[in-house]
Amino acid sequence: MSKDSYYYQGYYSGLAPEPRFRKVIQIARRLQGGRLLDIGCGDGSFTILLKEALKAQEVAGIEIAPEAVNALREKGIKAHQLDIDEQSFPFSDNYFDIVYCGEIIEHLFNPDHLLQEVHRVLKPGGSCIITTPNLAGWPNRLALLLGYQPFATAVSPEHEGAGKLIMKGDEGQWGHIRVFTTRH
Repeated sequence: MSKDSYYYQGYYSGLAPEPRFRKVIQIARRLQGGRLLDIGCGDGSFTILLKEALKAQEVAGIEIAPEAVNALREKGIKAHQLDIDEQSFPFSDNYFDIVYCGEIIEHLFNPDHLLQEVHRVLKPGGSCIITTPNLAGWPNRLALLLGYQPFATAVSPEHEGAGKLIMKGDEGQWGHIRVFTTRH
């Protein structure tokens, strides 16, 4: 399965806020900023919540799926379609107060490019919030201890549930190709 077909088949849909994102909203309320960039923002549901929490006056989003870009524009978000693995962001240097990358870095072949672009468009003193599954989290440790594949990884994009504890069929981690822990 190609990267294009994977993302263009409506992958963005259903990325509305989940309970684990409450912490992100709490952080955003403390930060507050005039300009927000949400990278990999899906249909924009969480982007709107971030905008409200930050009291942002301007919001932009980057998304790879064309149907997600349309959904973002319908919500009033300045949306740009591009592949963050390869393309530069269409913004000036030092433009944004806050950049949010929620559950996206683990899907990239080249996370360094993302981080370089975030650094470029973020104002000095600005904030970047990045969330990603923790490979060293207890569920993954338990799975490994019992001889199963960690939840945040997959052996194949077509059979992501293979070798996973509790998962059935093709249920898996939806294209995670990089894994991270809380230590660097």
